[in-house]
Amino acid sequence: MTYSLSHDPHQAGVRRITPAMILAEMQCEALPRSGATKAQILSALHTEPRALGLQPRQSDLLGFLISRTKPVDWEDDNLTICSVRNRDICERFAIERSTVKRWLRGLSELGWIIMRDSPNQQRWLRRDGRNGAILEGYGFDLSPLSRRYDEMLQRVEAFREREREGKRLHKRAMVLGRRITALCATALETTADKPTVMSIQQNGHQLLALRGTDHDLDILSPLVEQMEGLVERLEAMIAGADPVEMDPMGRTDGPHNTDTNPNTIT
Repeated sequence: MTYSLSHDPHQAGVRRITPAMILAEMQCEALPRSGATKAQILSALHTEPRALGLQPRQSDLLGFLISRTKPVDWEDDNLTICSVRNRDICERFAIERSTVKRWLRGLSELGWIIMRDSPNQQRWLRRDGRNGAILEGYGFDLSPLSRRYDEMLQRVEAFREREREGKRLHKRAMVLGRRITALCATALETTADKPTVMSIQQNGHQLLALRGTDHDLDILSPLVEQMEGLVERLEAMIAGADPVEMDPMGRTDGPHNTDTNPNTIT
């Protein structure tokens, strides 16, 4: 007798499970719970969502899911399950059901939530009393937020440090731009290689224009390095100029000014 098993992964009620979701779940479950409170999790989430690789609406959705839990859910090793319906999410964010599914799948693949499906695909909780711990539940497992709490803090701090460095380099580029302009003026007076000086000046202006306004470290780091190289090159050119031309009293190879207002009358 031959048996044939067929299964449509896209049939109604069957959730699509991607390799990224499985990998993220395995990585999260290997981590211990942090003991962070519900308030601490929310604070870390909303401090700087970009540091966590989240879009604003993804961060808002996570915050909404967390808000539907109780403080006791985040204590010790208690279940941290949110059983909110897709319909509630649609109403809360004024979006279509397909968008809800896409957002939830994205959060699952990023490792911020784990889908816990019941046998009948319904989401529900059973608590130990009205405000007690969850004894059994199906829905969105938010424990990855507790397990990754230390990582969240580290990523936020690294993001802030990166922003501080970006702002510093942004200012540094402006300072170097002014330095290049001043050195070019001196080099044009003291060196014979004027075409090279003009080329350096143009290059400096072009680099300064590339600094933008976003404080992007990936752009600013090599840009500032190149501008510093231009400064060093100009300083070397000026330092190697004819000492006579560097006389602090001015140029000695040009016409002298005659004093037309002598101190004494003869």
